Formats: sequence, structure tokens, C-alpha cells
Amino acid sequence: TLCILAPTPNQTMIDDDMSLLVGGKPFFPIGVYHVPPADMPGVAELGMNTVQVWSWDGVGAVDKANSLGLKVLMEFANISPNMIREWAPKLKEHPGLMAWYGRDEPYEADFDFAKSLSDTFHQCDANHPTYMVSCTPRLFPQHAQLADIMAVDPYPYPSAPLTAVSEHADLAWKATLGEKPVWQVVQSFGGEPEAQQRCMTYLAVVHQAM
Repeated sequence: TLCILAPTPNQTMIDDDMSLLVGGKPFFPIGVYHVPPADMPGVAELGMNTVQVWSWDGVGAVDKANSLGLKVLMEFANISPNMIREWAPKLKEHPGLMAWYGRDEPYEADFDFAKSLSDTFHQCDANHPTYMVSCTPRLFPQHAQLADIMAVDPYPYPSAPLTAVSEHADLAWKATLGEKPVWQVVQSFGGEPEAQQRCMTYLAVVHQAM
């Protein structure tokens, strides 16, 4: 069954070429995780456009991000379908919301739960995609079924070749059959040399990961 959605001002959609459309316009997410509201102005000043926000920061954090022109990946602590049903009405029409962040890096025992979370997001809000991250290539085919957007986070430096970034991107595209976007969470803990960080970023982009 196909559902045709009417355009809405704050809608986030996945285009035919796997790019993102936010409010009907192309959007390339460049962002950072774990940003408290007090640090969001600095993120915006760096030219980034996306932040990951925890539920414990509240709707006010999404308000703050939006006031600075930032879009939000909304992630929950101790997520459950009931929590989704509580939060979705508060945020589904918020101009700052970009996507719902489901179960992070689920293992086999969590697959059914992760799928139920994605389904609940879809039931509560048809206008924003679900997003999840994987660091385990052997599970990529299963993970590709658990959200609308698949992201990978190999974090190779300093213990593995930087080409793990491109390898993870290629394997993720294979797992999604080219039918879902592949995003890359580039390692950025603060101790990576600038040259290595730049290299990881270009490897992701060259291998078509957003």
C-alpha cells in the first residue's frame, strides 16, 4: 500500500536519488553529536547545520537549535514505543526536527524491538524519516531493514586503516540495495589529527555517504 503525503512546511523526505529534502529543498546534513544547548551557537558559527539532541534536553533544545538554523536528529534515552507516542505530537510539526533516531547499534536480540520503534515512529509521524547507526558490518543487511536512513560509524583511528570508512560505506550501500540513504558518522572525539579527519571525511563523500 502506498501513502501519498501532501507537502508540509516542515517535512523531511528522501528523494529518488537518496538525498534529503527538508521543506522541499535539498539538504546535506553536516553536524555533530552530543551538543548541549549552550554549545549550539558555536556549532552554528562553524557552518554546521545539524545536531543530535537527547530527549533529556527537552523540547527547548529543539527550539534552541531551530533558532540558530540547525536541524535535529532526535534521540531518546531508554526509548520505548510509549515514549515515542508521548514525544511525537510535541515535535512532529516542529521546524527544527529533521529525523527520529531509533535504536543505536542494535544487536540480534534487539532487532524486533528496533523494528517496533521504527514502526511506531512511522505511525505517529509520517513526515519525518527514522535513522539508525551501525558499526558491525556483518549485521548491515539486517540493520538496513530497521530504519529509513542507515548510518555507519567505523571510527578507525588510530587502531585500523582509515579505509575502513570507505569499506563501511560500500558495504552499507550493498546492504540497502541502493534503496535507502547511507550516512557516515565521521570519527571526531577530539584527538584525531586534522589530516586524518579530513581524509575520513573525503573517503565518506567519495563513496557517496552523506
